Amino acid sequence: MKNFFSKRRVSASGFSLVEVLVYVAVLVLVTMAGVLTYLSLSTTLVRYETERAVSHAAQVTLERIVRDIKGATTITAAESSFGTSSPPSLTLVAGTTTTKFSLSGGNVLLTQNGIEIGPLTSEDVTVEQLYFLRYTGVSTELVRVVLTLSASNKAASTTRTFFGSGVLRGSYE
Repeated sequence: MKNFFSKRRVSASGFSLVEVLVYVAVLVLVTMAGVLTYLSLSTTLVRYETERAVSHAAQVTLERIVRDIKGATTITAAESSFGTSSPPSLTLVAGTTTTKFSLSGGNVLLTQNGIEIGPLTSEDVTVEQLYFLRYTGVSTELVRVVLTLSASNKAASTTRTFFGSGVLRGSYE
């Protein structure tokens, strides 16, 4: 009979404390890198969405204003304000249609033939500044539009200024 206290074999199939600590440290580092990457990407996405909203609002608004300037034959100067005067407005006449652009409550409003069509800018974008500049030559009449838009979203805010211009129909002869 063998002695109970004789040498027994110790199994080598476990982890030592040092190995476990190293594995846990590596796991923590990889997890932290993943979390930081996720936070960075989400902040970048929020910034991108804010920039995109401002750019889209500027594109829609300026395209409409410049298109109507190019299609107009005259400007109703009595109902328009040029320069940085407040409140900014531009009234154009094209045939029997009178179109007015004005600023109200942080939005560019469109009115046609005395009927308010609605805002050109979306509700998540605010118009900080809008003004019209009128240039007249011997036979040329040009209107330049300066539009400053801003948007805020969670962790990002953007303010950008956009420019557009158009020559009135028939004034470029």
